[in-house]
Amino acid sequence: MLKPKILIVDDEADIRQLLTEILKKEDFIPYTAASGAEALKKVKTAKPDLILLDLQLPDQDGFSVCRELRKDVQTRSISIIMLTVQAVDSYKIAGLELGADDYITKPFNRAELVARVKAVLRRHQQPPSPDNVVQDGSLILDVDEHSLRIEGKRIRLSPKEFDLLHLLMAKPGTVLTRSSLRCRRGRSA
Repeated sequence: MLKPKILIVDDEADIRQLLTEILKKEDFIPYTAASGAEALKKVKTAKPDLILLDLQLPDQDGFSVCRELRKDVQTRSISIIMLTVQAVDSYKIAGLELGADDYITKPFNRAELVARVKAVLRRHQQPPSPDNVVQDGSLILDVDEHSLRIEGKRIRLSPKEFDLLHLLMAKPGTVLTRSSLRCRRGRSA
């Protein structure tokens, strides 16, 4: 099995060094970047599985780095954990809404950091059960998780939207009338 690659993006050399040591002990392959621009370049060459991203960088903030990564088709599915001194709820919410998978504040507990990294990697690398997955091109509908992914990015759907999309994807090319949809909805309730 391949060792997961993790890009550490932080302007403080001692933090990069500490995180590198922690991750190496856990059998990860760490890469480092000291700025947003350097991080965006390294993402293209190192192709990390996960990025530990500080918010306070010398050239641009971590929010803008996250935003750029999520816009790019080649990088939008990379897991991101924001690791920063910013403990204000509004920062946490903004980071998660921009597409970060988790948010950890400094100072951090080493064991918790490792556990969170492993949890995020598990969620993103675990293939869904093929029996409960409907796929059409870049659309992947996972019935167990009640989730939709388009090109690796999770899309939120209401329960009704999910049920309707599931019906349509499960029977491609089949015309479903309004009355047949009502009957199906009644059976699943």
